[in-house]
Amino acid sequence: MAHTLDYMNINFTSLEDLDTIDSKISQLEVQKSQIGKAVDQRLLNRNATPQPQDIDEETAVYVGSIVSSINELLDDRGSLTEVKIERIDGLIEQHGELKVLKDLKVLFEGKKTEELTVGLLEKARGLESAIKSLDANQQDDFEKINQDIKELKANQLSSDYDEIIEKLSLDFLNKVDERRLKLADDLNKLLTKVHWLAPKSKSQSIPNRDLKEITSSFQKLLDLQIIVGKPTYPDSWWALEVLLQPFIIRFNYHFDNKNKETNKLSKPEWAFNFFEEFLIEDISYIELILGGMLEKYGRVSTYEIITTTLKPVRDKISKMVRILNDNISKCQDQADIFEKSGRLLAHLIFELSSFDQRLRNQYKYNPYIDGFDEAPSKKWLGLTGDILIHDKNEKEAVTNWLNFEYDLAKKRFDSEIIGLRDAFDIDFDHHGDESNTSKHSLKPTYSSYNLVKLFNNLTNHYKTLSIVKFQLRYVSRIQIKLIDLYFEHIIKEFRKFSDTFNSNKVLNFIPGGLKESDKTGNTDVLTNGLNGLKILTGLFCSLRFIRDSFDEWSEELIFVQLWDSYAKISHDEVGKTLFDFPIEENDHLINKQIQQYEEFFRREIKNSLKSYVNSTQWNIPDSTTSAEPSGQLSTLITNIPNYMDFLRKSVSDVDYYQISNKVVSILCTILHEYIVTNNQFSKMGSEQLKTDFQFISDKFRDDLLLYETNETIYTNRSHKSYMRLKESIDFLQNIDPSVAKSLRQNMNKVPQLRSQFDHYLQHLNDHEINDLIYRIV
Repeated sequence: MAHTLDYMNINFTSLEDLDTIDSKISQLEVQKSQIGKAVDQRLLNRNATPQPQDIDEETAVYVGSIVSSINELLDDRGSLTEVKIERIDGLIEQHGELKVLKDLKVLFEGKKTEELTVGLLEKARGLESAIKSLDANQQDDFEKINQDIKELKANQLSSDYDEIIEKLSLDFLNKVDERRLKLADDLNKLLTKVHWLAPKSKSQSIPNRDLKEITSSFQKLLDLQIIVGKPTYPDSWWALEVLLQPFIIRFNYHFDNKNKETNKLSKPEWAFNFFEEFLIEDISYIELILGGMLEKYGRVSTYEIITTTLKPVRDKISKMVRILNDNISKCQDQADIFEKSGRLLAHLIFELSSFDQRLRNQYKYNPYIDGFDEAPSKKWLGLTGDILIHDKNEKEAVTNWLNFEYDLAKKRFDSEIIGLRDAFDIDFDHHGDESNTSKHSLKPTYSSYNLVKLFNNLTNHYKTLSIVKFQLRYVSRIQIKLIDLYFEHIIKEFRKFSDTFNSNKVLNFIPGGLKESDKTGNTDVLTNGLNGLKILTGLFCSLRFIRDSFDEWSEELIFVQLWDSYAKISHDEVGKTLFDFPIEENDHLINKQIQQYEEFFRREIKNSLKSYVNSTQWNIPDSTTSAEPSGQLSTLITNIPNYMDFLRKSVSDVDYYQISNKVVSILCTILHEYIVTNNQFSKMGSEQLKTDFQFISDKFRDDLLLYETNETIYTNRSHKSYMRLKESIDFLQNIDPSVAKSLRQNMNKVPQLRSQFDHYLQHLNDHEINDLIYRIV
């Protein structure tokens, strides 16, 4: 191929050199004659070479046939070169890879290439002449030449001919452009004649003759453009550009004119409103003129009109973005200008994405429809996508936008959330979800409510953006980052509470009683306890309100779609929602809060039972009077309901049940450990314990959800610790001291004891029952 190209470069430097083609072919014939002589000479030399033995007759015939075949090829003037190459291939297959045959094949292949080259150049010269003589009024000639250029390109021998074809294509497109300008001028004159799209003309009908001429001229422009190919978004139809020129002129007059009040950086929505009002008022009118002319090309008239009218809008917004980017980069040391430009950019992107969404919703606009039997090739990302993705402004504009959005959000976070004096106080006026049928709902803190409000507000800033990568960056760089900052503050507050809580010495338990501490008034104890509980519950409600919001966000369509998109492109293991990591952190903190609730109530219950544990006697003589509740229970009976009442007003039913379950466990465990397993009981003593237990159960029925199981789904009456204490008291009261004494001599009868009770002492193990036997006196 290199030899052929060298030959071309030397002998065919211009289209005019085709006139000398006959002489070039004659030169090739001379070359062929020379090769024929070379073959004869080679055969003669071979015959003259001394051989070990004479060539037999069969070999002579064989050599003669090869020579004869070669001579026939060289003398053949009628066959095509391609046919001769096939005949040489046959000789090679018959006689093997003889050098003379391979050399001959190379010669004819070179001739074939040069013949093809000559043919291509002849066609190119013909096309060049035809293009020069194109008449701007003859549509058919344009179609034929366009087809000839396509065929020439399809049949080119190599990329070396690209320059020739490119030159022909460029010349042809110049001719097409000449015709386009003529047809556009013709159409524009017709439209001017009927005052097309002028405010007063829309109420007047267009004469039929003028309408036919407009339609015909419009169709000619469509047909011309089809020759070079249907436009692809964001390009538009030439005919529509002429038809919609009145709108484009008016739009640029208002929004691309430095001297107009309507051209403001702060008011991009004015341009969008102008555009949308035009569509509302005129699109139906324009479609009447178009009829179905665009539909036959697989396009939707409404969409093509929108695509055309979006051009000046796109140019306008691109200029605004460039100006704002320049202001931000140049004025970083000038706080006022920097902040103003950032606000304007954020406002612009919000208004732009909202505008895109309105076009999608109202007109179902998708410019990538090309035929009605197939789905659109892709999704329209809006003007926002045109400017921020396909434009060089992308990185700078998006980075500026995200940075400024975060700065604004952080200021609100500092002032309206963490900066509040009562940030972690509970908002008891919050009514929550009115559809919630629960009797009690979670009350948020002022900070958690404001954080969720800020989060939802930020979502609206990018909800209409429809560019997944920007939406994901917004969620991760702004929204989740704010959530993380909030968790950091929760952790700090929790540590402060824990340090304060742990600095107060917890009462030490010793076998047989509680160690007395400095005595303070019960009112002070209750006040201090409530203050601590309010702090702890404020942190808990903050976390729980955020956690519930995560559940709601995870079901919102926008976050479901974002998560689905992220999961498809992520190479890492992914979870179930976009918020898996912050949810995990949130749950961890809630669990720590629950543990702190346990510590809080353990300490408060121990403090409340100090006097009861240390002063009560259980091995007491029988009495004719009925047992009365112990007075030492007053602190417990007073404090716990106050604590639980505060919790009930603050948390949801489910959370209240969970916390009350812990309180029941702590209370019953302490009573069992420090009363039941640390004392001996007479008949009267067990009666007193039963009376106290019943008194506590009755008083705490509502506060600790000690309902019967058939009364509500939330009940702690069947709690293991509660039932263990109840069964222990039943055992102490119902086993006679004499029986207990005999049982101490024969511990194998424990199974028989279980059968004496309806509940079979199922929450007590054998070791615990044996221990109780020794406590009956």
